[in-house]
Amino acid sequence: MMNDIEYLNSTVFATLQRSFVHGVGVFAIREIKKGQRITDHSVHDFNRRVFNLREEEFELLDPAVRKLILDRTTFIEGQETFRFISPNSEQTLQSFMNHSAHPNFLNGGALCDIHPGEEIVEDFRRLNGKPMHRLSAEHYSFL
Repeated sequence: MMNDIEYLNSTVFATLQRSFVHGVGVFAIREIKKGQRITDHSVHDFNRRVFNLREEEFELLDPAVRKLILDRTTFIEGQETFRFISPNSEQTLQSFMNHSAHPNFLNGGALCDIHPGEEIVEDFRRLNGKPMHRLSAEHYSFL
């Protein structure tokens, strides 16, 4: 079983922010390699897992993950541990992904290398790599 540091370093890849495509989008906070799955555990921590890390453990986190946690959490001086919820536990990231005719994400995995700051997008007209059912395709005909 993974310890907390390994879990965070291997499951936190993205955050929500303002999109230039439309509204809110999902953006990589660190390098995501082609084939990397980012939806296993990282999309939604259903148990709202709470982490308690000592300062020296916190420093072992990937710098991008550490920054994301610091951006979202206020720590109090004198606390023995940093107590926080997984950065991806509040939203289901995939539900905020925007559509693109040139997706870089499909079925939970990266179709190509995705760089920090790059928006993660999918093609809504395809499901599991196959065309959608006729009714869904008609619904998304505006795409």
